[in-house]
This record gives sequence, C-alpha cells and structure tokens, in this order.
Amino acid sequence: KECDWSSDVCSSDLGQTSAIAIIPDLIPAEMQMKQGWTHLYSTPRIWELKDGKICQQPHPGLKKLRKEEQMIPVQTIRPGSNLAVHKGSHQLEILVDLIPAGCTRFGFVVGKGEKEETKIYYDFNTKQLVADLTYSSQEELIKKDIETGDYDLPDDKPVSLHLFIDGSVIEGFINGKDAFTTRIFPKYADSNQVEIFTEGGNLQMVDLRFWELKSSNNQTDF
Repeated sequence: KECDWSSDVCSSDLGQTSAIAIIPDLIPAEMQMKQGWTHLYSTPRIWELKDGKICQQPHPGLKKLRKEEQMIPVQTIRPGSNLAVHKGSHQLEILVDLIPAGCTRFGFVVGKGEKEETKIYYDFNTKQLVADLTYSSQEELIKKDIETGDYDLPDDKPVSLHLFIDGSVIEGFINGKDAFTTRIFPKYADSNQVEIFTEGGNLQMVDLRFWELKSSNNQTDF
C-alpha cells in the first residue's frame, strides 16, 4: 500500500523497505575542518518495486516533524511573476501539484535573498532536471556549479513535487517515484525565501501545502 501524503494517516504496512543515503559535503576541506564534521545522512525514504523500477517516496515518519499546515489557493503562475511560497525558515516541507501549460521551464527558487538564490527546475527542451547553483552563495570557497540530470517528464501531464529543505540540504521527490538531492551554502541567514517560477508559458498550481519543520533533536555531540 502507498502512503497518502494528503492526510495525516498513512496506510503503509510494516515491513516495507526503508533506505537512507550519505550525502557528500561538497565544500572545501578548510570549511569541513571549521565545522568539525563532514557529510550527512539523507532523509529516510520508502523503496517499492513497481514494474521492475525502484520507486521512492519520503518515509511516513517524517510527518512527525511537521508544524502547522499552511496552504496557498489554486492559481496560475505566469512568466516573470514568481509565486512566493514562504520565507523565514531553513527547515521546510513543500507538497505541490502543478500542470505545465506550454512552459519551457518550471521549478523552485530556494535559498533566495538579496544577493543569493538557487534555481531547481525542469527543462522541457533539454529534458533535464537542473540545479543552478551559479548564484547560490556569496562565500568565495563554495563551488557554483550547474548540476544536470537527464529526465523524461511529459509536458502534458500533471506533476507532483515533494520538496524538503533542511539547512544546506535540498531533497525532492517527483510523482512519488524519483528523487534528487543537492546542497546549497548561502552566506546570509536571510537567504531563505522559496518561490515557484515558470518560463516560456504558464504553470497551473492546483494544490500547494507546506509545513515548517521541527528539529529531530538527534544527539550530535559525539
């Protein structure tokens, strides 16, 4: 059985396969020495084999970290007019259903401030998922790469995106099947705005809800 992420009740049976990964730090050694540790774990997720493909979605236990649910009304997002989702938190979960309406690109702007921002988007022309870190940080030691991955997303079907922002870690799940991870290291604390954008055409937002996240209170002073 699958988890119903639109409610507080999860129908997943005991015994499902859970997985967790190690995320590389992607920062220079001198910054690792300063912070005193390196690398970290991903969010846990459930793996399920469907038609010979491993599909993954967030582990239901992550719901326990949610604070109060917030929603944004149904609306059309137009090129040049980004939809402001939230600002003021570096720990956020976003669940959104979108319908591309002839756009060439659409996705999120995260870690946005006066001088910093990261774009994570899908490009229909190149059929790639892109994390553009060109302006993600004013820290000189941080690499500003453009990360890409081939991905085939139909341009005429709704898409469900599930995004987790946890400090430097950005993790996303697409249609309850596929997942991606990247990391950002903004220099300024107020670089925490999140927006949804589109290019080349409109984007219909049919459902959007989000939660600020509580700390897991894990022991870290070992």
